[in-house]
Amino acid sequence: DKYGHSVDTFCADKGVVNQGKFKVFTSQVDDLLLHRGIKARQSEPYNHSNGTPTVEVSGRRVKELKRMAVHYCLRNPNFQYMGFTKLQILKLWGELVLWACIIINLKPSRCNKKISKYEAFTGEKPNIQDIRILPIFSVVLVLRRVPNQATIDNSNGLFYQYGLYVGPDINVKGAIRAAVVTGDGCYICVTTKFK
Repeated sequence: DKYGHSVDTFCADKGVVNQGKFKVFTSQVDDLLLHRGIKARQSEPYNHSNGTPTVEVSGRRVKELKRMAVHYCLRNPNFQYMGFTKLQILKLWGELVLWACIIINLKPSRCNKKISKYEAFTGEKPNIQDIRILPIFSVVLVLRRVPNQATIDNSNGLFYQYGLYVGPDINVKGAIRAAVVTGDGCYICVTTKFK
């Protein structure tokens, strides 16, 4: 990968989907691992002695952060004025996984408590200006090029729309991912133009 790490063994939670006495198909993940020569260790349901307890612990941490974020948003007394439905917030679970992983990686490393997990993996200190960590589900004003009915005219020809911060973007430095309501749907936009 771009940080110079190689993967010898891939550990993951298998779940109960492909449980059975005989495996009759190879998933795309298994196929990719076989193609790259990476060993796969999968934890089994109800059996945590397979050598992959860290998978369960890491998954639990991500779930706890996601649950906290959803409760924080839905219990906000101003939620009814944000323009989002409860279902739209619940559908943002993928965005929250990314946000939770970034938050977890900013915590101290188990190997060296003086540096973060991010720094231990990448070899560089995290720049909070690039990572753009804001309180999850903060209300932000996102710049739109073309106005719609939900935009706010700023008198200098700039049109802003209300959105919810759902995490930093991992591809664009200094950008955020924001959920915005457009028409009858909820969409994720990547932007550096917000306030």
